[in-house]
Amino acid sequence: LDDVRQNRPCGESHEDETDVDAVCATALAAGATQLRAPTVDPFGDRTAKLLDPCGHEWMIATRVEQITPEQMVSRFASMLSEPSSS
Repeated sequence: LDDVRQNRPCGESHEDETDVDAVCATALAAGATQLRAPTVDPFGDRTAKLLDPCGHEWMIATRVEQITPEQMVSRFASMLSEPSSS
């Protein structure tokens, strides 16, 4: 993967999709590499990140819930207070 990233073209695409999980499954079956598994982010979007066989990174996303600015701040604060898994 490091070799692919060093030689990949610049740029990243963001695609809004209805079913992030289905798009990821299709892309992985076609040879993509999962960079970040589908997950719900603090903004209320379900997102995933993929690397296609040509070296392009793709961010796939869909809105799964509407949240208030206050909820977003609270979620980011919680996320930042959690111990790092790395």
